[in-house]
Amino acid sequence: MSPLKEINAIFIESNKLINFLYSSMYTPPFTISSRAIHLIADISALVKRYAIRMEQEDALLLRKINRIKTIQGSLAIEGNTLSESQITDILDGKHIVAPIREIQEVRNAIKTYNSYHTA
Repeated sequence: MSPLKEINAIFIESNKLINFLYSSMYTPPFTISSRAIHLIADISALVKRYAIRMEQEDALLLRKINRIKTIQGSLAIEGNTLSESQITDILDGKHIVAPIREIQEVRNAIKTYNSYHTA
C-alpha cells in the first residue's frame, strides 16, 4: 500500500473512532477532554496536509513524464530518433551523443512546450 493510501486509511479510521466514541454508549476507561479532541484534530490536519503534499509531488512527476512522452512522440512523427531517456537527459541539462539537428529539435520542442504551458 502506498504511503498516501496508508495516510488516508489512518485518517478515515481515526474519524470513525471519534464518531464511534461520541455516538455509542461506550464508556472508555479514560476521560475525553477538549484538549484530547483538539490534539486529535491537529494530528488529522497534519496527516491530511502531508497527504496533499504527497499528491502534489506525484502530480509534478507525472507532468514531467507526460512532457517527455509528448515531446518524444511529436518529434518521432517528424523523424527524430532520440529516445525518452535521451530527451530526459537534455531536459535535465546533460550532454548526449546524437546528431546536432535532433538535439536542437528537442531543445526547440522543450521551449515551445514550456511557453505553451505557462501562457
